[in-house]
Amino acid sequence: GEARGVGLIGALEIVMDKSTRDQYPPEVKAGAQIAAAALAKGLIVRALPGDVIGICPPLIITKEQIDELFDALASAVDDTANILKQAA
Repeated sequence: GEARGVGLIGALEIVMDKSTRDQYPPEVKAGAQIAAAALAKGLIVRALPGDVIGICPPLIITKEQIDELFDALASAVDDTANILKQAA
């Protein structure tokens, strides 16, 4: 998908196939599944319409915390992708 942001506000578009940018069917709710997996890892993100994940950390976040944020988010995305592949 696409990654976009302004300042510390960011968003990730979740797609089924990176090369074609085909989206998951709406009933899969891939964004919501990733948000739930992230929450289980202690990271709060927002599932937005269209399988977009919203990220809005506090302005006082440290570099180390940013690294932790992206490690947790990457892990949540990977875990969810594996679950969705197994379900297909």
